[in-house]
Amino acid sequence: MCRYYLVIGFMLFSGLSQATISPRTYNALNDLQEALTVADTAEQYAEIEQDLIELRAGLKGNSLGEALTLQIIAQANDAQGFQGKAVAALKVAYALKDLDINTKGQIGTSLAYMYFTQGEFDNAILILEGHIALVKKEVSPTVFALLAMSYFSIEKFSEGLPFIEKACEIMKVPNESWLANAFAANYKLNNLAQAVFYTDQLVFNFPEKPEYWNQKVGLHQSLEDYEKAALTSNMSHRQGFLDKESQLFNLGVLMASSGAPYQVAVALDAAIINRVIDRTEKIDRLLMQAWVQSKEMDKARIALKRLFIAHKKPKDGILLVNYLMDAELWADAVSITNSLIKDKADLTEKQLGAVLLMRGVSHYRNGDSEEAIINLGKASGLETAASQAKSWMNYIKQMQG
Repeated sequence: MCRYYLVIGFMLFSGLSQATISPRTYNALNDLQEALTVADTAEQYAEIEQDLIELRAGLKGNSLGEALTLQIIAQANDAQGFQGKAVAALKVAYALKDLDINTKGQIGTSLAYMYFTQGEFDNAILILEGHIALVKKEVSPTVFALLAMSYFSIEKFSEGLPFIEKACEIMKVPNESWLANAFAANYKLNNLAQAVFYTDQLVFNFPEKPEYWNQKVGLHQSLEDYEKAALTSNMSHRQGFLDKESQLFNLGVLMASSGAPYQVAVALDAAIINRVIDRTEKIDRLLMQAWVQSKEMDKARIALKRLFIAHKKPKDGILLVNYLMDAELWADAVSITNSLIKDKADLTEKQLGAVLLMRGVSHYRNGDSEEAIINLGKASGLETAASQAKSWMNYIKQMQG
């Protein structure tokens, strides 16, 4: 709460021209504002407030000077938890005559926010709607958002919806809370198509948040668009690692009407080749998973091998060996297990056991029983792989007669 006031007060004060108040008053207010930002004891707050009261006494008839002084007094009270006194100071400031529109709007917004935090939503609505009617143009998106939240707090979703949508429309930087509330209000009012629009905005701007992917899946299901729901569920909401540079392209692909993972993979592959997007670990991983879901395993293995060679992550190498063994590409499987064993310091004991086991089986299937027994013997010494390793050793010895 206090932080909000400090921001509002500083913005208002720093934008003033010294011609509107005397340099002496300007400097005094500036010094007290700065002192307030570092105050942390009751004595310091009391001293600042007393200085402000004395300063205000000498500003009778100067509406701007009084308003600024009262606003800093409100900040001081809010910082100490005296919200009632803060509201009282702001109400006096807001009622002053001859204030310019911008100053009145700043103070009104601060007062409305105080009303909002105290649960006086009707008062907040009254102040904010009066401000919007007075200003008419160039209303801050914060004002629209606060008005919407006030309506939502008394469950007047239809009344608040246009204001939160306006705030989202004119915001310069995506605001997660505003977008989430625009989504929620539309969903509450059963405007599902518009709710999809806002959940897409949330997915695009905040891809690391799985709840937004899940909301998107649910909405597509509600709209009986099961193709998009399946694609989003299987690919999109699990891809919280999408990088910001390629969000728009990836989201466009995921939203494509075709809704098939094969088409997603083809589009991503073409975009990489044509340098529409950069090849990154995140993009390559998304591409690999798209090929897997499309059952294009030759291409999936190529993409996974590229990932493993570039980033040396054991989980990628182990998965690649599994895919190679499924395809009976035993020599390639041996090669990858060799790479994994070479860097075995990066393997957990469980991973090492799995690699030794796969290496042994791959050597055997590739015609090298001696190496197979050596690796399976090592695997049998690890608890997580011992049972399977011993079974394979017995099998190989039986086959050797």
